[in-house]
Amino acid sequence: MTTTQTELPPLRPFTPKECDALVSAGIISEGEQAAVLSGKRPFNVEEYLAMETAGILHEDDRIELMDGKIVVMAPIGDSHTFGTDWLTMILAPLFLGLAMVRIGGPIYLNDRSAPQPDVAVVRVFHTVEEAHSSPDDVYFVIEVADSSLRYDRGAKLARYAAAGIPEVW
Repeated sequence: MTTTQTELPPLRPFTPKECDALVSAGIISEGEQAAVLSGKRPFNVEEYLAMETAGILHEDDRIELMDGKIVVMAPIGDSHTFGTDWLTMILAPLFLGLAMVRIGGPIYLNDRSAPQPDVAVVRVFHTVEEAHSSPDDVYFVIEVADSSLRYDRGAKLARYAAAGIPEVW
């Protein structure tokens, strides 16, 4: 995946059938279907989350919401998995009882961006309802990069900084 400092990865395309499902679920109007098909209709976090409930997006899809766009992330390779596993093994005991070590969960930067860093150290949540992490909940994030290094260091890092994430590795 090749990107410049401000470029995002490729957009996730939608089929006409998926657009019909978006309309049926009340996520978009019929008049917005052409904009969705052309990739020009931005989405907010609420709509993005509703797409999973409607069966359009799935938990294991390699995507994230960035600037209102649903972007396709590179597949997870062995070295990425290995690095993330090692970070989990090292960090979890260090923060036990002090913070949560979240693997691949979303951080809601704003109404239009919910990236999923590989590792995030966030404040301790006690209920599911409060577990939607915002920048104020984040101590730091770690991106493990194989093919996504330029995106992680460029566009993604810029969005984390703009949202006030205090540290990114």
